[in-house]
Amino acid sequence: MIYKDRRGNPSGLLLAEPSALILYSTLAKGPVLPFEDQLNSSRHFQRELNRLGVTSAIDAGGGGQNCPDDYRVIEELHRRGSMTLRMNGAGENLAWSAADFENFLQPRPELGSNLDRELERITRLLVANRWPFRIHATYAESIAKFLDVFELVHRDTPFDGLRFIIDHAETIRPANIERIQALGGGIAIQHRTAFQGEYFVERCGASEAQYTPPITDMLAAGVPVGAGTDATRVASFNPWASLYWLATGKTLGGLALYPQERRLDRERALALWTATPWVESGGQGRTFVGGPADLRPPLKSGGRSTETAGRLLVALCATAAVDPKRKSDQAALRATRRELRRFSASQRSDWTC
Repeated sequence: MIYKDRRGNPSGLLLAEPSALILYSTLAKGPVLPFEDQLNSSRHFQRELNRLGVTSAIDAGGGGQNCPDDYRVIEELHRRGSMTLRMNGAGENLAWSAADFENFLQPRPELGSNLDRELERITRLLVANRWPFRIHATYAESIAKFLDVFELVHRDTPFDGLRFIIDHAETIRPANIERIQALGGGIAIQHRTAFQGEYFVERCGASEAQYTPPITDMLAAGVPVGAGTDATRVASFNPWASLYWLATGKTLGGLALYPQERRLDRERALALWTATPWVESGGQGRTFVGGPADLRPPLKSGGRSTETAGRLLVALCATAAVDPKRKSDQAALRATRRELRRFSASQRSDWTC
């Protein structure tokens, strides 16, 4: 639906009624940039993500992305050595019959009648080949059906440590959190209710919204949980908007969704973004003394990039966890200052101590 202003003129806002597929198919009909412009655009987008502190991104494969055509740009940037992000992904819509879109202005969508058969076939292929996977699942009803299929496959071909992720899980219930844990799975949450919280409250009520998603219940159950954005269509790619939502429990419009006991402190919120190696492989991002912090300093050509940056990362990693007033931490701070001075000198940059 084209949303119009008071004078009846198109406002630029498109509302997907009743399905998000309408919006996605509309976007797909837009003009396509020439290939070199796509490369340039993608480099600018990566730079913007780097500016916000992002060094890794997961392409979950949703939204009609098709291999290999839709990945030529990334492959070419990789070939040229122009990637400034680490990227991976597998999923997210394993079968269109399993898609339950996240438009809280609309009633919960009904899943396809052939869901069980299609999802079982795909899941058996993934498990047999030991390929980690993720699946888009907004509603508790969808998650229950997906887990029915996973458990059926597991009885014949055990998951046996194979990693899989339930993506989004806004209305997941405790029983299904336990089922995910039993299968050895994890959950990835995003700040979609920071943008649609008011709509959810209007449709389902404030009492239901305080469990949307039930992050503290997931953590209490011991299930691996990672945070993200689900950008760029249903939410902003800015991680700080997500961290604000996690720590304050508010929408971007200021509506308080979660009581104090269901919010995360800033350190725990940051850990869901940076220190959940189970959800994203590699283990980078843990900011404690000796930990593998993941930063991308502005290296210049001709500098001692690998060696110098390596020392810098170790030093900054130490700084993130120390107390400057504590005597036992002052040695780490002195080491950090030394590495920053060396880095500034080698790069002739304006990094300061």
